[in-house]
Amino acid sequence: MSLEPTASPVLFTPSHPWVVENDYTSLLNVVGWFGITVIVLTVFTRLGTRQAISRTVGFDDIAIVIATFISIGETVAMSIGVKNGLGCLTGKETVEQLDAQQKASHSYHLLVVYCC
Repeated sequence: MSLEPTASPVLFTPSHPWVVENDYTSLLNVVGWFGITVIVLTVFTRLGTRQAISRTVGFDDIAIVIATFISIGETVAMSIGVKNGLGCLTGKETVEQLDAQQKASHSYHLLVVYCC
């Protein structure tokens, strides 16, 4: 009698068809771009309200717009990493893909630090 299992146990049950075992690439993209959409809509709402009420542009408005552009850059860097296999845990990534993932991750982290 063998102690080895005959079938591999199911450790992950996908919650929707975009996420499969060891592949979270589409989830990373959807969450990232949804967050950017919310940020851009919030910034436009705030700037429009500020313009309608006080008719002035302050330093805080400029800082918010700059932070929004940096956030968009962070999401673009993450999407470039996802395009090259970031979030996909197959172990079959090429050296070029791993290099691109590291570059995207590094640029993302630099933008996070710059934004803070």
